[in-house]
Amino acid sequence: MRSTVLPGASRNVAGCGPSTHSLVRSRPLAMSAQATATVEPSTPAAPAVKSSTQFLRKHMLKLAPYTPIEPFEVLSARYGRKPEEIIKLDANENPYGPPPEVRQALGTMSFPHIYPDPETRALRKALAEMNNIPVEHLLVSLLVLGWG
Repeated sequence: MRSTVLPGASRNVAGCGPSTHSLVRSRPLAMSAQATATVEPSTPAAPAVKSSTQFLRKHMLKLAPYTPIEPFEVLSARYGRKPEEIIKLDANENPYGPPPEVRQALGTMSFPHIYPDPETRALRKALAEMNNIPVEHLLVSLLVLGWG
């Protein structure tokens, strides 16, 4: 494919620089031969990748590798205890499980394995009715302050 570059315009196909989309055209423009220069697109050879670690900062190579948590079954076999007797604190898990009310509510859900409505329509409608405000004025978020 041949590209026509307008006189005085820099050819920048990487998307960097001023208004690249207006400088490089995929078809020749209706201009005289003296006013345009035809350029063959060139594809630079990609450098050989030796290892994915070459893209990491050097200090990251010195970090200890991730150690995954061990499930109850592994801990139970190792320590000779029932899984119910083990409380794990290494996985940000609640050792007590959900309250009875939550278990009951989850048991009545039609599709507990499907993501809920991302716009929280039912919750926003109930909150709007409860507070006598328009539903459009409500935003419900799962943002946890201090994380991320």
